[in-house]
Amino acid sequence: KALEKFTAAGDKIFTSKVYTNMGHAYHMKSKYDKALELYFSAMKIYEAEGDKRGIARIYISLSNVYNRMDLSEKQREVLEKGLALAEEAGDLNAKNACVINLGNYYAKTKKYEEALKYYRQGASLSEQLNNLQYYSNSLGNIGAIYGELGLNDSAIYFMKKNMGIMRQIGDYYGLVTGYTNIVGTLVDMKNFEEALQYTDSAEKISTKLNFPLGLK
Repeated sequence: KALEKFTAAGDKIFTSKVYTNMGHAYHMKSKYDKALELYFSAMKIYEAEGDKRGIARIYISLSNVYNRMDLSEKQREVLEKGLALAEEAGDLNAKNACVINLGNYYAKTKKYEEALKYYRQGASLSEQLNNLQYYSNSLGNIGAIYGELGLNDSAIYFMKKNMGIMRQIGDYYGLVTGYTNIVGTLVDMKNFEEALQYTDSAEKISTKLNFPLGLK
């Protein structure tokens, strides 16, 4: 009904937003082909209006669907297009989403140096935007990549920094996962005493949250 109303009124921007929101709904229902159809309908309107910011954000939505469909190269392609347009439009939030998701793509494909490059950009932008959730995610991702590279001291540094942000924003479920990750790295380093301390901290929080803990 909303779509019919805005289309009839000739309100192109609102029509594109309705298409986008409908695309999100179909994405959540795992109806990916329909989601893509709606996103492309929204993109046509943004292109006709010359709205680079709108197009960039549609590229991000497309990338999320392609990720769920395991179409990694299409995901990378639309993220790179989205990043270029976000930079042209001066849309730092869209740029941030693009660089973090490009980091995810390169981490998934085990191109760790490229992943680090984008995650560092994401951390810097997230801090600039005061987006503490994205900042936390970026720090955690950087720590995980250093762990994959066997650079455990650097991994621990970023994991601890991430846990400080999670405490600040009250992300206690994330904090339990962070403790779990750092314990694994500390065990690899044979730092069993500190690993036990984090295990104890994780168990206390998980008990309060009634959150299952995968530590032994």
